[in-house]
Amino acid sequence: MSPRIFEINGENFCDFPGFIEEFNRGFVSKIYPDAPKWDGNLLYLDELLELPPGEEPYVIRWRNSSKSRTDLDHVAMANHWRGCIAKSHPVLLAGFESRFDEANRGLGMTMFDWMVDNLCQPDENGNCVELLLE
Repeated sequence: MSPRIFEINGENFCDFPGFIEEFNRGFVSKIYPDAPKWDGNLLYLDELLELPPGEEPYVIRWRNSSKSRTDLDHVAMANHWRGCIAKSHPVLLAGFESRFDEANRGLGMTMFDWMVDNLCQPDENGNCVELLLE
C-alpha cells in the first residue's frame, strides 16, 4: 500500500496565519473532514499528525518551500511569540519573552525551521510524516 500524499503550496501564503489556512486546506480537511480546523497550536498539530496503528505514514509535499523559507523567517517567529505573550499565563511569560527576544534579534529557529521540525517529529509509536520540500 502506498502512502497518502497531501500537498501544501508556498505560493498560497506569505505568513504563519496563511500557512495555517493552507495546511488546513491541503491536509486537515482531507484527512479529518469533520474535525475542527487547526488553529496553529503545535500540541494539536501533533495529534493531527499521529498515525492510527497499522497505517502507512503520510507524505506531505510542500511545493514552493523556498518561498516559504523566506516568508516564514525570524520576523514570523517573533510575531508568533508576540501572540503567545499576549495570551499567556504569567507563569509562562518569561519563556515566551526570551524566545521572542531571540527571534527578534534574528537568532534561533525561523518559523519555517520550526514548522519543518514539528512536521517531522515522530509520534509516540515512532512513526513520522515524510516531508518533501520542493
